[in-house]
Amino acid sequence: MQLFSIGVDTLNQDGTPVLDGQGNRVPSYDQATITNLARIFTGWDLGPNKITNINGVDTPVTNYLDPMPLNGNVNRYDLNPKTLFGVNFGACTVVSPPCTTVAQKQAYKAAELNAAIDLLAYHSNTGPYVCTQVIHQLVTSNPSPAYVGRCSAAFSSNSHNPTQMQEMIKAILLDPDPADYGLPGTTLFGPEFGLLDTSTTYKRANFVNTLFLANSGNGIPASLPNRPSGTQVNYSTYQAMAGNAQQLVDALNTRMMHGTMSQAMNANIFATVNAITSADPAGRTRTAIYLIATSSQYQVER
Repeated sequence: MQLFSIGVDTLNQDGTPVLDGQGNRVPSYDQATITNLARIFTGWDLGPNKITNINGVDTPVTNYLDPMPLNGNVNRYDLNPKTLFGVNFGACTVVSPPCTTVAQKQAYKAAELNAAIDLLAYHSNTGPYVCTQVIHQLVTSNPSPAYVGRCSAAFSSNSHNPTQMQEMIKAILLDPDPADYGLPGTTLFGPEFGLLDTSTTYKRANFVNTLFLANSGNGIPASLPNRPSGTQVNYSTYQAMAGNAQQLVDALNTRMMHGTMSQAMNANIFATVNAITSADPAGRTRTAIYLIATSSQYQVER
């Protein structure tokens, strides 16, 4: 609830917090809500571990991919009455409907979980909360209430539409607000600089460094939380060209920048790559990719 659906504060549809008479924020749920939702989740387990080949060894990894099944031990099920967001969930009893066999108890648990998920999906907070989080990731850290409100309206009006998220994202990206991002120190509008700033530039450079230069070019190792197999980019096609530094740079220019690299940038990267011994084709390739991926010409499409 806190992170992925309704958030901790009761919200207006424009994302602003609802305040009580003393000007304090109103919680969207309380401890009783947490307890009752936890009771609804009783009996559900992760599926069997997945077997994934890691460095040539078949390794069991936690299964976060498949839907969670109900445990066969019905004694782990909470079958008593519950209340969630003012909605009463009846007990699993011997009558109306009968709830005595394992199958009947599992049907009860599946039905109450679906009902609880529906309550969260259709909660009045979900639209403005999800909209605010997605706008933060796609557009700006400080969306106007009107912007969030328009997004929330798109979310709510498509509540029974299988393309609800698509319609919400469309509303976010096509809204006029992002185009109003002013480029600091100028009278120009530059919405892309709402995404790319000093902080994100360093984060991107560090991420590219992690993928290509750190760990001997082996990327992110297969360790928690990057399971089951870590993250590594296969650059063997370009490594095969590394004996000719200019050919390598030109090929990466075509693939990564659609041939838009300036002559000056091309010459600088060639000089750096060519200074690395040809006996280290992997080093040449990783360095060329790093220099291109962290360049301003690559970061901001012209």
